[in-house]
Amino acid sequence: MNRELKSCETTDSFVCEDYKEEEPKMCELDQSKTYKGLVGIYVDESTITYIDGLKGELYFWF
Repeated sequence: MNRELKSCETTDSFVCEDYKEEEPKMCELDQSKTYKGLVGIYVDESTITYIDGLKGELYFWF
């Protein structure tokens, strides 16, 4: 199975990815705290999305 890793850097004070209206939003990160490694994940039929807490980036697996 071929999967492509994509990264989206965020410049806001939180990390949020929009999904379909009926699906949940990604978590909001508290910038006053230090995060290490994986801090959030969302899985649907075709995409696995996770948040890298060290880099403050979203990664998408298709």
